Amino acid sequence: MPPAEVLLWTKIRNKQLGVSFRRQMPIGNYIADFACKSPKIIVEVDGESHIGKEVYDSQRDEFLESKGFKILHFTDTEVLRNNDTVLEMIFETIENLKF
Repeated sequence: MPPAEVLLWTKIRNKQLGVSFRRQMPIGNYIADFACKSPKIIVEVDGESHIGKEVYDSQRDEFLESKGFKILHFTDTEVLRNNDTVLEMIFETIENLKF
């Protein structure tokens, strides 16, 4: 895993945000960086590998949203430099989707 994904995984694994995330979870023909089945949340950490793949990413998001998932995208830089803010946004999304 890239450093940003490693950092994020250390903060969200083992139900640290109150829900269970899996990493590299297959959903259909796609693989989510981090996914929670209940509530249905996907967290994507987008690095340089996503440059030039906007159409693919858009189709992927559309498919995952059609399956009921809320998708949160963060850049590597956001995760590495603003980790607390990223975690707060994930936590707020979890709380909003619980009800």
